[in-house]
Formats: sequence, C-alpha cells, structure tokens
Amino acid sequence: MTAPLALLAARFEPHHLARLRAASARGPVTPFEFAGSEVTASAFLDLKQPRAVAIPGYSRRACREALAWCLRRRVPAILMTDSKADDFPRRAPGESVKAALLRGFSAALVSGSRSREYIQALGFDGAVRDGYDVVDVEVFRPGADPPTPPPGIPPRYWLAVARMVPRKGHAAALDAYGSYRRIADSPLPLVLVGDGPQREGLEQQCRDRGFATSVHFAGGLPPGDVAALYQRAAGLLHLAERDQWGLVIGEAIASGLPVIASPGAGAAWDLIVEGRNGFVVDPARPALAAERMIDCEARRAEFSAESLRIAAAWGPERFAAHLWELVELAKPARAPLAARLLAEALAPWPDRP
Repeated sequence: MTAPLALLAARFEPHHLARLRAASARGPVTPFEFAGSEVTASAFLDLKQPRAVAIPGYSRRACREALAWCLRRRVPAILMTDSKADDFPRRAPGESVKAALLRGFSAALVSGSRSREYIQALGFDGAVRDGYDVVDVEVFRPGADPPTPPPGIPPRYWLAVARMVPRKGHAAALDAYGSYRRIADSPLPLVLVGDGPQREGLEQQCRDRGFATSVHFAGGLPPGDVAALYQRAAGLLHLAERDQWGLVIGEAIASGLPVIASPGAGAAWDLIVEGRNGFVVDPARPALAAERMIDCEARRAEFSAESLRIAAAWGPERFAAHLWELVELAKPARAPLAARLLAEALAPWPDRP
C-alpha cells in the first residue's frame, strides 16, 4: 500500500476541504487538523508514517513539531505559505530564524508570486509551485438566475468583503466610494460585508459624509449568503493596506466580477490583469479608484469574462496538481541538522498570535 501524503491545517474550513478533496482524488492523503487536537503532530505522523508532509508555515507549534519530525525521519517536508515581505515590518533576527527553518523544507507550495519572491529572498532554493490559497470556484460560479440577496440588500451594488479591522481597507473603500459618488452619473450603493472593532467608526464616517443611506452594513454572513452577494455585485473593492493573499479576490473573480484591489493584497499580483478584469490601485488614491469603478461598470461584460477565464485556472485542481508534483520532486532536505535542531528547540514555544 502506498504511503499517504499528510496534509496539515489548523482547521479545515470550506476552501481547505475543497483543496483536500482535489488532492485526495490524485492520491492517498491523510489530513490532520491540529487546532484543539489532543493528539500531537508527532504522534499523528508516527501513526500514519507518511511519504511526505505538507505543513502550513512554521509560526505554530504543531508546524514546527511536524518539521522536526520530518527531519528526524528523513521525510520530505513541503512548506505551504502565503507570507510575503510586506505583510509586517521585518527584522533581521526574525528573518534569520526563518531562513534557517526554511532549509529544513524540501519544497514549497506558495499562494502566488509575492510569496515565491519572499521565501526565495530568504534563501529558499527548493522547488516552488503556486496555488496554496485557491478557492472552490464551483461554489461561486455565476448561474443563469442569480440567487436573491439577503433581506435589506439592494439589487445592484459595489461590494467589499473583509473583517472590519484597519489593515483590511474598509476606510479606504469608503474614501473611494465618496469620490465615486461625486463623479458617477448614477452611483450604485455600497455593501460592506464583515464585522469587527472598526464597524462603529465606519458607520459614523458614512453619516458624517452624508451617504449613510447608500452604504449597507451587512455584518458577518454565512458563506452561502456571501456567495449570493457576489452574484449581483457590480464589482469588488478590496483596498487593503496589507493582506497576505486575499481570498475574497479569488471568490470575486470566480463569480465573474471586476476587481479593484490594492498592491498590498498578494492575490492582486496574480489574479488581476490590469485593464482586463480589474485594476490595482493605491488605497491612498481614492479619486483614481473612483475612476476605475466607473471603468469597470462600463466594461462589465468584458471584465467578467476575463475574471472567469482566470478563475478557471486557480481552482482546487491547481492546488492538487502542484502539491502532488512537489511530492514527486521532493527529497529529504539536504542540510537538515541545523534546521532540525532549531525546529526542535522552537517546537515548545507558544503559537504566535
């Protein structure tokens, strides 16, 4: 019997499950959900004896423990990551530790080009493929009869989907929307999906600017309702200050939407073709974002077709094909001792918040 691939995740959310199904269709996969598990990563791997282990980063204890297990047993460890250089301020001591840990991985499955650049800048020289953060495109594919949006939502609107925390860019979306209202002949409303500590302040901004009745705060919604909202939207605004990838961009293009996103979102560099299915705009330039919103409305059908074309190549099959390609390519890390000692030393440390 062929030894399985072990696939680790803190929790298997819907997108993770879609990736797991696609990977399992290509070969034996044994999943391990480590958040809240009473079983340690080492005990799980001792039981399953996998041929390779796909590990989501190294910031969590279970991930470092799994890496140390791989290096002790001479089993290839495949890093799965969406980190990029501009996610946070980077400091030399921390980057040196990451570079040392990276030497313990045999290959890497990254979200996209910015993540590839980051780990290679840290000195990683193993095989790298993309597709880590793909979404289940079939869930979002537009139908002939779009589902009815939740109660209180207008029939057509611009959409922003994210937690209401500063780095996710809802304030920048309101700045862009204010500029858009000043120049559009018939401005559409804006629907904000998500909740968080910023919500009260954002609602006050809408009142202060005189467009509170045109901005709808939908709050946190179940996945099915969010998918329904994509179907009737004119486009997605995702002007995040920083976002490692931005799953909402993948969801939006899978729904056939034009997207206006910031360069701080990793997905903007791989899923948006400038002027063909959306635009990449600095969040500090709301007037330009407003002009791009009008451009997207005018070319909605053209942009929609391009988004669907791009999304078709960024579904769970991409994750599965690239992950199994790395399994076939990967061999135990060439210089594991330092990385193993470091991973074992760091394994007891608490998870980074």
